[in-house]
Amino acid sequence: MSDSTELVFGPYRLDAGNALLWRNAERLVLPPKAFAVLCYLAERPGKLVSKDELLDAIWQHRFVSDTVLRVCVNELRQALEDDAKTPRYIETVTKRGYRFMAQSNPAETECLASTPSSLLASLAIRKMSQSGQNCWVGRELPMLRLMACWDRAMKGERQIAFVTGEAGIGKTTLVHMFLNRLENQTAGLLWGRCIENFGVGEAFLPLIEALEKRCQGPEGASLIDKLHDCAPSWLAQMPSVIKNDERDALQMNVLGTTKERMLREYCEFVEVLSREVPLLLVIEDLHWSDNATISLLSFLARRNESSRIMVVATLRPPEVALFNHPIKAIQQDLSLRGLTMELALDALTSNEVHAYIDLRLPNVDKPESLVQTIYRRTDGLPLFVVNLVDFLVNQNQLGRTEVQLILAPPEENKPAGDIPHTLRQMIVQQWERLDVGEQRILNAASVAGSECSAALLAAVLGKTLMETENSCESLARRGQMLALTGIEEWPDGTVAGRYAFLHALYVEVLYQRLGPAQRIHLHRLLGEALEVGYGRQVADIASSLALHFEQGRDFAKAVHYLRLASGNSARRFAYHEALGYLDRAEKLSERFPLPSETQFEMLQQ
Repeated sequence: MSDSTELVFGPYRLDAGNALLWRNAERLVLPPKAFAVLCYLAERPGKLVSKDELLDAIWQHRFVSDTVLRVCVNELRQALEDDAKTPRYIETVTKRGYRFMAQSNPAETECLASTPSSLLASLAIRKMSQSGQNCWVGRELPMLRLMACWDRAMKGERQIAFVTGEAGIGKTTLVHMFLNRLENQTAGLLWGRCIENFGVGEAFLPLIEALEKRCQGPEGASLIDKLHDCAPSWLAQMPSVIKNDERDALQMNVLGTTKERMLREYCEFVEVLSREVPLLLVIEDLHWSDNATISLLSFLARRNESSRIMVVATLRPPEVALFNHPIKAIQQDLSLRGLTMELALDALTSNEVHAYIDLRLPNVDKPESLVQTIYRRTDGLPLFVVNLVDFLVNQNQLGRTEVQLILAPPEENKPAGDIPHTLRQMIVQQWERLDVGEQRILNAASVAGSECSAALLAAVLGKTLMETENSCESLARRGQMLALTGIEEWPDGTVAGRYAFLHALYVEVLYQRLGPAQRIHLHRLLGEALEVGYGRQVADIASSLALHFEQGRDFAKAVHYLRLASGNSARRFAYHEALGYLDRAEKLSERFPLPSETQFEMLQQ
């Protein structure tokens, strides 16, 4: 497509020159490769474009599998609200390729501000409801405070903001809203997520995973160069992004590294990035973080150098209090020093619930009694409101004069942090409306965690990768519990889509519903599948394998991987985590005597 031409099809406007896609007045954000695929197809309306032609044109003859292309097409279908079975825009021609079905008409180029490129491309993440609409309401004051923090960060005053509240209160959605406000600004983004664990968390895991994702993106080469220069000890923790012939030299470079050096290198690295563009670091679910990550955040906050960095971390106070998490002391100390800000989110008001329902269902007759009933039954908990409205839509109970909700009444004196019974009930009802195959996939996914590869689910369930991916993609396309987050390649060469639950509560509810025997069985199958997929690189995921084999009651393997995980943490100078893994291994050995050969191997090591 010519850079001076825009193509219009349906409500969409494609501006190749400025790398923009619009739906009416709303700007949609696509990954670079997906956008390139759309441009290539749109300039060939009605023509069958083979998979090989697309792979050659977009990936320049580099070896990639069909899965990569399929992920891009799925991303396009989600953005265009297109159904693969009854397509309006992109038709799949089985085993051959794709055809752009809409007639795209050139339009006069409007004077649109181009999006400046940056080392970490600016990104707006939109939280979509099942209806495909943005239905954000309320949160004006927290948003003003976040924007004030960003303004200070833009001036070189580093900022640390904690967004707190119970599960389902809308912490991550507020971050999405904040990113949406920044979409017209040049900004870098690193996004990490802490993972719930039954024991010690892996050192620096959310920060390393955030870096790995960016290193595997379009700007990866430039980012790796900066890591080489500023933070080689961190690059050494990411073998997947290092070329084999560079590993030995890198290992020599990081000899003698200390924990203090690792902390300093990371801070210097992000400060270098922030000189090019203001940098936003998001860490989700900090209440599940490891001590090393907490130490780094404290170290970053206390540095005196001017830098355009803002950290936004989400956490649940009940979880922090229940487990006496170290973030509590760090948060209080930084607050006393004036180095951080807390945004404690409350439930939505009655008026905000009313506004949400109006946005969500603009053309449906909604009696006031319905709005008030929804508000009373949900206590204004945002996730609860969204699920309840979806439930009523599916039950055809909206628009009636008298609405009887077949739901449990609001609970009194429920434990802090516990999942409301009615919300749990509706999540279960969503699950029960799915077919048996999809239910099995979600059960296995809940044991795997908040996010996993379709290849892992296929191995556990004994299904083909194609069949499993199709089921996951169907759930994601319908907005039912899962979302596609990208692709994942295992060391054995397996490439598959990666899927995440839309909210941590889905994981908690589905996992808790499994019987003990079923949990044990699935944990063990997951561990065995990961062992096969990672082969000689199992040490890279030792903490995950330790968790699965401990919960799967294969204690010999659990102890083995706990020791490997301890070694990984020690190499990152996270000695608290390293000792925690060894302590766990010792306790398992005492409670569940291991085979004599395993004990001998442990003594030898």
